[in-house]
Amino acid sequence: MGSERMRGRRAVVARAPRVAVAVLAGLGLAVGLTASPAVAATTEGNWINEGGPARSPSAMTALWHDNETYEAARGEDDRIWWRHGNGAWQLMPGNARTHLPPTLAVGDVDARTQRLVMFRVGDDGAAYYSFLQDRNTNRWTGWSRVPGALYLTG
Repeated sequence: MGSERMRGRRAVVARAPRVAVAVLAGLGLAVGLTASPAVAATTEGNWINEGGPARSPSAMTALWHDNETYEAARGEDDRIWWRHGNGAWQLMPGNARTHLPPTLAVGDVDARTQRLVMFRVGDDGAAYYSFLQDRNTNRWTGWSRVPGALYLTG
């Protein structure tokens, strides 16, 4: 019986990092927190020029993963833009729109693989996510709804 209890505790401890990432990403979406570098202060309502064609009504989010900086921002048309390594801004595939800033996190695909994941709030208020498959070809998985009844508003 003691052995079974220890195996159960190990399983919970092994899942703890994945659960922590999911909770933090969800909280970030819920309260609008981003992990972005400092952006020059602007008067509320002004658009922030993030460089190149990317202009955003809110600060971008940034994350260091796989020896690169990844950034994401909501554009003037509420579409999602992203870039890596301070390169050119690319439009997120799938014509997804959001009224809140997107959020970046690193998620476990399986026990050995971690990938960049982007979260957004859809027009319906539900949270969605997409995994980056290939940064050089702008290939992401399709948007999937976060399971459960998580609805967020701006």
